Amino acid sequence: MRVVVVGATGNVGTSLVGALARDSEVDSVLGLARRLPALQVPKVEWATADVAVDELAPHFRGADAVVHLAWAIQPSRDRNLLWRINVSGSDRVFQAVADAGVPALVYASSVGAYSPGPKDRFVDESWPTHGIPTSFYGRHKAEVERRLDRFEQEHPKVRTVRLRPGLIFKREAASGIRRLFAGPFFPSPLARRGFVRSTSARPTAWPSGATFAAPSTSPPSPCSTRRSWHGSSAPARCPSLAGSPEPPPR
Repeated sequence: MRVVVVGATGNVGTSLVGALARDSEVDSVLGLARRLPALQVPKVEWATADVAVDELAPHFRGADAVVHLAWAIQPSRDRNLLWRINVSGSDRVFQAVADAGVPALVYASSVGAYSPGPKDRFVDESWPTHGIPTSFYGRHKAEVERRLDRFEQEHPKVRTVRLRPGLIFKREAASGIRRLFAGPFFPSPLARRGFVRSTSARPTAWPSGATFAAPSTSPPSPCSTRRSWHGSSAPARCPSLAGSPEPPPR
């Protein structure tokens, strides 16, 4: 099996290529990123590509699956640039999957894509996804969900998988995550243990079929997690969210 990971040098991407390299059923992995990393992983080769402008289909040909993780949060002041990367770029990834004849697509969406939900009961992943009106992140995620809906209708033979996680952190990406959420001028000493309270959320093992919750305020935000044990479904809570995707920038 050959897997292409788009956005392979990010927080999730670096962990994913490592996991794929350890999987005996995976023969090779192609990691795509805007810049080549110094990281060397067995069975993994690297190539540069910008989802907003570069040809992607040549990288995808011969792959059994494409995993799309690429997403930009900064610079938040340039909404047109973020739209081109996040929304138009995702559209280009999906089209390249079809053009290259890849049989499976995995897209990393977010709990921030969910629509308003009741506060007195749980909902599952079938709940509508229209994002949060006050957050460009939620609007962009919701718009990509709509474009993926269209892709599934136009290409029913492609197996499409959507992931809607909350925040995903790891120690190795701490400095990059700090810059994303706190800005480049945040004083490093304030991020030391003792100044910031943290709680480990790492489980000893995730049960199969785990479901995750929608955010309670603005995305990306983690909420309580309900898991499925022994194949039974436990839906995720979806607090009130609202909104519709913004029109594309001029």
